Amino acid sequence: MTAASTSAWLGFLASPAAPKNTLSPLALEGYLTGVVVAPELIPPSRWIAALWGDEEPVFDSDADLRAVFGTLMTRYDSLSSDIDNGAFVPACDIDERLDEAAQQIPRAILVLHKIAKLRAARSPRKAEPKRQTKIGRNDPCPCRSGKKYKRCCGAD
Repeated sequence: MTAASTSAWLGFLASPAAPKNTLSPLALEGYLTGVVVAPELIPPSRWIAALWGDEEPVFDSDADLRAVFGTLMTRYDSLSSDIDNGAFVPACDIDERLDEAAQQIPRAILVLHKIAKLRAARSPRKAEPKRQTKIGRNDPCPCRSGKKYKRCCGAD
């Protein structure tokens, strides 16, 4: 991932909107690469839904939503273009990359600790109570039969 997209994704991971099982930047890169090189086209609606696991993100604003999805789609398009044009080169220096990644572990631990504190500090989301309006006797029946409630499901 580019530095800008990695930064944007890390910002999302640190936000309260991120589900617990959201992919790390490295895992996201591998995931998107797999999506791009799949033998059959995988529609974005399918692969984006799989990013979140069991939870879906809840964004505070449309701008936050656009920023995250813009980052995803920009990287997806970039990978797709690189692979189509032959510019994608698999890593040959995997040992060096692993050493560099290992050096980042202490910083990652501090970031994860901060994320855990932020998540613990936020209040749990309360489910909105279901509002059930009273059905009047002369209102249409909720079973959609077309009859009045008193002549259908409300008949004694």
